[in-house]
Amino acid sequence: MTASAESQFPASVQLAADVVQCAGVWRVIHLRQLALSLQQLDWPDGAIVFDGSAITELDTSGALLLLQTATALEQQGHQVHFRSWQQAHFELLRLVRQRRVSMGEKTAPAAPLNWLARLGKTSLEHARNGLEFLAFTGEITLVLLRVLLQPARLRWRALFAIIEAAGVNALPILALLSFLMGVVIAYQGGLQLKSYGANIFIVELVTLTMLRELAPLVTAIIVAGRTGSAFTAEIGTMQVTEEIDALRTIGIAPIEILVLPKLLGLVLA
Repeated sequence: MTASAESQFPASVQLAADVVQCAGVWRVIHLRQLALSLQQLDWPDGAIVFDGSAITELDTSGALLLLQTATALEQQGHQVHFRSWQQAHFELLRLVRQRRVSMGEKTAPAAPLNWLARLGKTSLEHARNGLEFLAFTGEITLVLLRVLLQPARLRWRALFAIIEAAGVNALPILALLSFLMGVVIAYQGGLQLKSYGANIFIVELVTLTMLRELAPLVTAIIVAGRTGSAFTAEIGTMQVTEEIDALRTIGIAPIEILVLPKLLGLVLA
């Protein structure tokens, strides 16, 4: 549209009660006039409605000005609504709002929840996590029963690879940690037992402490920190690259292929 044509459809904004009537051409050519008009409005208390039924043209500059005005009003405690907008104009507003969020521009902060709402939200999250864990455990159990009835379905090569990676390859670091902890326990315990003339029992002290208490704990820490993080990274990468979706597409259960061999490998290792 030419400049002369645009002058026939000037942009305007009027406030009637709690309705802001937006009309005309809301483009960058009228942006300064629109900004001044919005600043001069005497905003009422309560909810404010932006009516865009009379807008003939809208570009990203006009949409951004509207959203900035709405954000400022929301920060002042107003409730802002958009009514009677053309579908194309409303989609443009939604697109500009998403772009503002992606570029890091903050929208109006949500009202803080009271303690009862926070308690309910936290309880629902924990309940949802518990249900997801039960569903995962149940699916693992069903797959395990299916594999026990049909052992050929188990990926034996992957199982042995997991046993090697999680068990055999972890022995050096596990032995080093156990040795160092045994040295510390022997040194500290020897100083205490020397006071009672019971130095001869230092061997029993180290043996029982390491075998009964610390060795299982160190093994669990190694499994969680070393092997568990590797499994998480592997499955997470497959999820990002949509390999898991590809397995489902060709009719292969990801639990049976990815999870069960790792679980059995950790148990056996």
